[in-house]
Amino acid sequence: MVKITPNPPATDATVSRVQSARNKKLDAAATRALDFYLKPTPEKETSDKPNTIFRIAPDVDSECLLANLRAWLRLMPILCSSRCPSSGRSSSQA
Repeated sequence: MVKITPNPPATDATVSRVQSARNKKLDAAATRALDFYLKPTPEKETSDKPNTIFRIAPDVDSECLLANLRAWLRLMPILCSSRCPSSGRSSSQA
């Protein structure tokens, strides 16, 4: 019976320390090169600009931000009606 696939190549189980160190260096260099091109570091956000209105702490999760946004949006009609009486809406209608 004829074998369709050849036997895998024989591997040399004894690798010298020099070769293993060289392989580690090559692997580390390849990893650094791939990380440099495929995982670029995000540019640092410049929140210290003088024209920024709001600053958000980086450790705040989005659920907390959405809850606070909802509370502020619920208060907007009340705040606007109390500051702008010419709108025809009183604060008791809010």
